[in-house]
Parts: sequence; structure tokens; C-alpha cells
Amino acid sequence: MSLAGKLILKRKSGYVPPIGAVFKIVTGSAIAGQFASPILTINLKEHFQISYNATTVTLTLVAGQ
Repeated sequence: MSLAGKLILKRKSGYVPPIGAVFKIVTGSAIAGQFASPILTINLKEHFQISYNATTVTLTLVAGQ
């Protein structure tokens, strides 16, 4: 699977997961590439950090900008 294009996250209104929450958003036998322009901000204090590896893409909620 080859990744490209824009990743836009939409949360349920008012929902903010706890710091450290991890979400597996893509799985495959072989993942290549990255999203071109991920939009990962939650608010002024929290955002998602995106991680790519050979078989998964995960988002982790972290503090800071």
C-alpha cells in the first residue's frame, strides 16, 4: 500500500482523547510513503503525532505544539 495525499482528521464534537492515546489508522502487509499534508491539530495545547512503520500508521495524542 502506498500512502499519499492529504490526511484530515475529524473528531466527534467535544471529544478530546487523553494524552498518550494511540490510534492505529492504517494497516497493511507493506506500507510505503507518507501523507503529504496531514492536519493533526486538536487545540492550542494538544496535537496528534503521526508514526509510520512497515505495516502500520498510528496517531498518538501529545501535548505541545
